[in-house]
Amino acid sequence: MVRPADTVTGLPRLVLLEPNDGCLTMARRLALRGVEVVALCPPTSAWVGRSRALREIAVGPVADGADRPWLPALTALGDRPGVLVSGSDAASEFIATRRHEIPSALRSFESVDGAHLALMQKDTMRAVAEEAGVRLPHTFRIDAPGDDRLVDLAVAAAPCVAKPVLGHVGRRSGDFATRLLPDADAVRGHLGAALAAGVDMLVSEEIPGPATALEGVISLRTADGRYPLEGSRRKIRAYDHGVGSLAEATALPEAMALARRLLDAANYVGLAATEFKRHAVTGELHLIEVNVRVPQNFGVYDAAGLDASWRVYATLAGLPVGEQPPAREGARVWLPQHDLHVVRGLRRRGEITVTQAVRSLAGVRNAGVLSWRDPGPAWAVLRSEWGRLRRR
Repeated sequence: MVRPADTVTGLPRLVLLEPNDGCLTMARRLALRGVEVVALCPPTSAWVGRSRALREIAVGPVADGADRPWLPALTALGDRPGVLVSGSDAASEFIATRRHEIPSALRSFESVDGAHLALMQKDTMRAVAEEAGVRLPHTFRIDAPGDDRLVDLAVAAAPCVAKPVLGHVGRRSGDFATRLLPDADAVRGHLGAALAAGVDMLVSEEIPGPATALEGVISLRTADGRYPLEGSRRKIRAYDHGVGSLAEATALPEAMALARRLLDAANYVGLAATEFKRHAVTGELHLIEVNVRVPQNFGVYDAAGLDASWRVYATLAGLPVGEQPPAREGARVWLPQHDLHVVRGLRRRGEITVTQAVRSLAGVRNAGVLSWRDPGPAWAVLRSEWGRLRRR
């Protein structure tokens, strides 16, 4: 049974900020190895807080401006050595900008002078990628509501992809996460609403290809340029324009080499999930995004036998890590609370049968929220979904 670890092990405490599915995997695995896990859970992460593997501290969401609702909890947790791991862009930004106010006993990859903020902001990330020679989709920025010329240019580019310059700012300000805009009406409506809300937007060409053309790399880079953790995966199915609901560990040497080139150019230190898309016509890889936090489908790397959770934790805690074990290709991670919606949509369009959907789960070694040893998070998600359906 998964239970919070006793502090007598002497291992540094793991503190998760706004944890996601990947952080839940990390908590479960590290608790079994004697690590005390504490999670700061705003309402969006409350379901993770139901896990037996951790102790939940309920907090409010990260606010803009001078409000710092997480600092009192972090100050209290600075009573002994610990490590901070982010499950959201907002949490990573919070640590990077407030690092001087967080107890020094709590280590983090984020720092005021680090590259996290540069890679998080899509404008500066693109500049780093261009300097490193990493291919990107054609993109332009719109940050003025009255700039009709650029909006017309976006209309002419439809179908196109619109994304906020800072993803978490777009989500916090409204429904302005990354979206595929299929036609002129969708472009004008989405961009008009985003700009009216004060959200700066990027418009990119849509790289043709299915979800399986999205290739992801997990990289853990140290200050001296070593990589204690590297792995790669492809998406089988995705929701919300690109977020993987079913992913498979597979060897992707070209994507891994490009991720190294990008992170080395940025002199980045920490965990990064870099995603590329292979062009269906040219076969070339294009950089889509870099997440400077634990990705949702992080569990695929533990499922593949890379001991990913421990390697991230131990590297940050200053503990020795040995040589990375070989990856078990074909291992899959499944995020059911998202994938079931994806499959339902595919069935409505006649693109998948129930039998095909079930067969695609062969090889799943990590089922995200689902765990018979730790059922609390799954029950919390189920109650939330039931409540949402009843409100329809």
